Amino acid sequence: PCGWDAEPNGIDCSEGNSFSYHTPSKVFTAISTNCYYPNSSTTDQLAFAQYELCGNGSITAQVTNITPLGQGWAGVTMRESNAAGAKKAQLMTNLSSFSRREFRTTTGAAAYPQQFPSQNRYWLRITRTGNQFAMYISQNGTSWSLNGVQTIVMGNCIEVGLVVTNYTANSTVTANFAN
Repeated sequence: PCGWDAEPNGIDCSEGNSFSYHTPSKVFTAISTNCYYPNSSTTDQLAFAQYELCGNGSITAQVTNITPLGQGWAGVTMRESNAAGAKKAQLMTNLSSFSRREFRTTTGAAAYPQQFPSQNRYWLRITRTGNQFAMYISQNGTSWSLNGVQTIVMGNCIEVGLVVTNYTANSTVTANFAN
């Protein structure tokens, strides 16, 4: 859609990513090829499509499919830039047992990943109010549970978007995002 852009090589991926948007169904499809980071606390390798957000706002998406199931993570992010190691607030699911949130408060420093039971909560939302980033999860897109809040000092304009990453090197993962 208007205003969205996909990074040709994702964030620090060797073979890149591709995103497409199906207008009638309003579904994004993301393909992540060899976007794999073995240690999520110190590196980023993500298929990434984004738009610029200036000021306060939010991003909400429902992850509806990951193929092959259990082989990757898909979710939403707010990042200071599209550079690897950028400050970020990120919320992802693997569409099975777990979801994961990650905060990086200092550029180039470690992120703070934390996994938690997904409990079929595949609707993901991050809101920004000033330098406060709040993460929410939902089973139905109507009733939301707060999942974490972090203060991260970022510029007024940031990159907001959809991310996909693989569990293993030399693999391809496809994810669909709706709503």
